[in-house]
This record gives sequence, C-alpha cells and structure tokens, in this order.
Amino acid sequence: MRARGGWVDQVLGGAILFIVLGAIAWKASVVAVDLDSRLARAEEQAPAEVASLMSAVVLVTGPGEAADHGTGFAVTPHLVVTAAHVARALPKIQLVTFAGTEHRATVVAEAPDDDLAALFVTPTLSAVVPVRCGRPSVGTPVRALGHPLTARWTVHSGYVASDRPFGIGPPAAIPVDLGVSSGQSGAPLVDRQGFVVGVVFGALVDRVPGPFGPFPMSTNTAGAVPGDRVCALLEGLR
Repeated sequence: MRARGGWVDQVLGGAILFIVLGAIAWKASVVAVDLDSRLARAEEQAPAEVASLMSAVVLVTGPGEAADHGTGFAVTPHLVVTAAHVARALPKIQLVTFAGTEHRATVVAEAPDDDLAALFVTPTLSAVVPVRCGRPSVGTPVRALGHPLTARWTVHSGYVASDRPFGIGPPAAIPVDLGVSSGQSGAPLVDRQGFVVGVVFGALVDRVPGPFGPFPMSTNTAGAVPGDRVCALLEGLR
C-alpha cells in the first residue's frame, strides 16, 4: 500500500475477454429518490439484514450530471473504500449517500496493485459496514450492493466461484459467479452475516456481433479483491 500516485490504469484486452472498468464506460445522472423509497426497494430485493447495509453504501461520482461514477462503502464514519480506478477517473470526488446528502471527499490512501482506494469525508457518515479480514471460501454466497449503469442502490446475488486467482487485474483478485455492470466497481460483496468479504473491480465480458460492429456483453463472472486486502489498506492508515 502506498500513498496516492504512480497508478497506471489497466485496460486489459483480448480477442474474447477483457475487463470493463466501472467508472469509465458509462455516464449517468443521479436521480433524486427519497430515503423511504430507496429502503423499500432494497427490502424488496434482499433480506432485512442486507437492506440495513444499504445506508453504508455511497455513490462515488463527480460534480455535474454527466460525471462518471462507481460505488463505495463506509468502513468508519469518515472513511469510504472504493476501487482506485474509480477515484482516479474523477478530478473531484463527490459522495452521494443513501439518504441523498452530498459530500466532497479526498483520496487519503491507495493500494494500486489491489485497485483499492480510501476516501476521507469530513461530515460524519451515519452508517458503516464491517470488513472480514480474510479470503472467502469457495461457494460463499455473496451480494453486491451498488450502482450498475443508471440504477441506484441495487442488490445482486452470487457466490465465490473459485479460490484460484482471477487471472487478470489485481493479483489477489478472485472470481465470483455474479453478474455486474459498469458503475459497480468498488461495490462491497457482503456475506450472509453482513460482513464485506470482497470489493468488485470489474468483470469478464464477451465481444458479440452487433449492427455497428462488435460490442461487449457482460458474463456472469466478476472479479473481486478479497477482504484481507481491504484490511491491509486500512491498516496503513492507523
């Protein structure tokens, strides 16, 4: 882990598979939705214990309606974890909370090899989520909480697919059987006990033919950085 600087954005290509990085492919405006309706939607998609974690999830974006975006989650009242490539894509970082409040944030630490960044926000955040400092076992059921495309505060379910390396991106990344889309980079993967066990950084996609040439279509294999690497990032801030 090192202080911010020296990051080289990785765009990993191939004839069939490549990584789609959440913060750079799509642009979307933040739709103002009141807290009650967001909570109701979360409760429809997931059990109450998962819905209660939604208040710790934030939208990581920039000023203006056309800003790129990703996902983050609060680990202390003043620290948010997200994907490093999301933070790098934003000249100014703005967090939007589950309650709809907006706060400026700054990068205080990065782990470039793990594609992780810690953001500091001055106002006290009302909810945090605990991190499990280890690697999830194969078959662990997980849910990704985040902001795919133009949707906000969604839940997607999957499971840890293997204990082998993901193969591209961060060396510590593991494969997760989970459909994710652009905008979910930095999304927490939570287990059934409500602990963060990983952080989404990208997904494998196929190039499929289209009327204007090949275009990427997401597979159901996401890449996630495990919880032990999140803890290593945060340990460097103590």
